[in-house]
Amino acid sequence: MAARRSIFTLLPVLALALFIAVLLFAKADDPSYKVSAARSANMVKPSSARLTVHGAKVTIIGGDINFQTSCSDFVASVRTYKSGLEIHNSEYAIPSINSTVFVLVSQEGVNRDTVLQQTKDACATQQAQEREQLQRDAEAEAARQAAVELEQNAQEEKDRLRIAKQNADYRAERVAELHDAIFTALHAAEEPDPFASIRGEFDFSASDSRQWRTDFKLPEAERCVLIRAPAPTPVVGSVWTLACVFSRFRDDTGFIRFSGDDSGDGYKRVVEFVKGILKLPYEPDEQAPLNINQVFFADPSRPAWRLFVSKLNEESVGISVAALHVADQHGH
Repeated sequence: MAARRSIFTLLPVLALALFIAVLLFAKADDPSYKVSAARSANMVKPSSARLTVHGAKVTIIGGDINFQTSCSDFVASVRTYKSGLEIHNSEYAIPSINSTVFVLVSQEGVNRDTVLQQTKDACATQQAQEREQLQRDAEAEAARQAAVELEQNAQEEKDRLRIAKQNADYRAERVAELHDAIFTALHAAEEPDPFASIRGEFDFSASDSRQWRTDFKLPEAERCVLIRAPAPTPVVGSVWTLACVFSRFRDDTGFIRFSGDDSGDGYKRVVEFVKGILKLPYEPDEQAPLNINQVFFADPSRPAWRLFVSKLNEESVGISVAALHVADQHGH
């Protein structure tokens, strides 16, 4: 009950605020008429009020009458009775705003029909202006959105180019590193004692007795090992091989992509990449095991090594450098 009383206590304040707002924003050419307004058709205790059309809204304010409705609702709901107007408001359902008001024109020189027609005409004009304003607002918002989208697209393109450059720079660095590392491995294969400069201790943890530890690794390789195989013939010394396994290259930068390569041709990419580094043709290795697809590179002017690229499985590629040395007089 206290809350209900407080609402009705505020009614005069709300009415005054609405009246002031109408006066502040009403234009000089907005229709405005003196009227008597009441909440019932018999005009019991009518209030001196003013009917105003502004902002595509019809407002009637005065005394205890606080009424406002849209022009659309006014045109749809207004009825004539005797010498007055009956106006309904279906848009509001709060106690501070009357839902129905009865109006008698009290301004000299105008009658009910004049007020009704001029109010409808003003409503039509203001509704058209409102539609035009909404159209302008929509066009302005569309232009703003287009500008924002253009700016976002420009930023996205800028970011794309920046990332592409970063990836290209990263790839160039990795290519240079792999280039240098491969030639380091080839030089190590040519040493009098093959791979001595990069060879560590015998690997006691290996599954066989042919592996030696090394801290050397080709960039991006999962692992590298040194393997010493027995001499295949009396005139060839023990074959040392640096073997590296690659399970995945840097797919995000396009660096020798093969694992998960959509083309399914990643092994070939690696072969072509190594070919570009060595500037040598490759040859299929007919001596490779039956379940291994393998090619090798050889330089006739540098017979101490061969470089092999092997497709180990769908997810792994191997790059290995074999040192080929003629046995000394002791067969080593």
